[in-house]
Amino acid sequence: MSRILVAGIGPLPDPKQRHVFAPGLRLLSFLRSLRNDGHELALVEAPFNPDGAPSKSAVPMPLLEHAAVAAEPAEFRAAINRISTQRNIEAVVATSDVAALGAATSSFPGPLYVDYYGHPLAERQQQAAEANNNAALAKAWEYVLPVLLRADRFSACSQAQRLALLGELGAAGRLNAQTCGHDLVDVIPPVLAIHEELPPSRAGFLRERGIPAGAPVILSTGGFNNWFDEETLFGGLQKVMMADHEIHFAATGGEIPGAVVDVFRRFRDRVRSSAFADRVHLLGWLEHDDFLAACREAWVAVVCDHPTLEGELGARTRTIGWLWSGLRVVCTESGENVRALSDARWIRTVRPRDTSALADALRAELALGRRGEAEAESLRREVRRRFSEEELFLPVVRWARRPRVAHDREHTGKVQNPLADWQRFVLAERNRVEELEGQLAAAIELADRLEGSRLFNSFFGGRPEIMGALARIRSLRKVVPPSSDAVKPPPHES
Repeated sequence: MSRILVAGIGPLPDPKQRHVFAPGLRLLSFLRSLRNDGHELALVEAPFNPDGAPSKSAVPMPLLEHAAVAAEPAEFRAAINRISTQRNIEAVVATSDVAALGAATSSFPGPLYVDYYGHPLAERQQQAAEANNNAALAKAWEYVLPVLLRADRFSACSQAQRLALLGELGAAGRLNAQTCGHDLVDVIPPVLAIHEELPPSRAGFLRERGIPAGAPVILSTGGFNNWFDEETLFGGLQKVMMADHEIHFAATGGEIPGAVVDVFRRFRDRVRSSAFADRVHLLGWLEHDDFLAACREAWVAVVCDHPTLEGELGARTRTIGWLWSGLRVVCTESGENVRALSDARWIRTVRPRDTSALADALRAELALGRRGEAEAESLRREVRRRFSEEELFLPVVRWARRPRVAHDREHTGKVQNPLADWQRFVLAERNRVEELEGQLAAAIELADRLEGSRLFNSFFGGRPEIMGALARIRSLRKVVPPSSDAVKPPPHES
């Protein structure tokens, strides 16, 4: 079997872990699927929060090495360079855009498999709309293009995302004579990443947090991301809760630290000024066991999103976990996995931005009551069967058994097409410009110091040609960019 380095965004789910996002669940599924097939693994893990300190998750398997890095491509690149050499790595699997860019720009020449769990550019579009600022779009493309030009195989979470990714590969020149007839993109849909048994019900968990015993509870879990429609959710809850004073709403999660905070805060402010504020319980991010306890006591879970390309191309991972925990689910219409769950009559979907439709759907699901234990266990078995890692992760498992570079990289190791040449030229020019900017900044600093030097002025202050030269150097200050971090896209959550 192969020695494989896996790189991605954590944290991995753990009983005491508070912040678990879709990338961490996806990363664990890759690790578990490859390890179960007998491969030796090394792991490079970064935190979801771009500003967070590197930390290691508890990993339920032996590893060749486990490196914790910051969520920066350069950090991934350095770790991949070192570990691939020291551990004789045969292939790299990168999940998420930041890890993929680090892998694609590393010195590792061998087979590279990249998983995009959700469409990076569609997610950046929604982030740009939320910020009313397109400044990060160019940076987002700089994250994606080097990966399109370097990786040997890809996976996406839906057929729609696969087609979008194939379009990007075509634009990058990867649909060429050498790759004709060879599929570059697998589809690995969302899976049930939770393998442990559901813990026994902890009666009273929600009651301890101010919710009366037996009250109908609507639940929201996870991050309020840029595509979360807090206005429609509030409007739907308002209609339901004003008509029935027994109903309570609880939210675990909320702000996404270091990435998205305004969406949740707008929802919180709406709630605080409402007539039913005392029946809304914002519980924050909970440890995993407490999160499961909340799911066991709630009746209905709800996800309310804007209609976006992110949703059409991506997935709603949380819906699968909700079904596994026995919850009824109301979800706005979006991509393939939501449509599949709706077609199976496992969840109820509503039109986006339709407050009345959302309220009607919540009332209908609440009227059915919380699932009984027998019904919930039957559903749990079906969810385990239908969303099994063993079946859905077969594409990457088969690739890992005989990893190989793509057919257009077989002989030279580099993709030969005009866009690849252009990208190499752009990177070379950027490095040259950055070097010149550094030299210019140093010259300006020296001119400032000389102008303020009494000794210098005593010797040269009377020489207009020298003082004029210093003034011209200082006048170039406006062409030197300010020293600030470039706008970069944060890790994403599907």
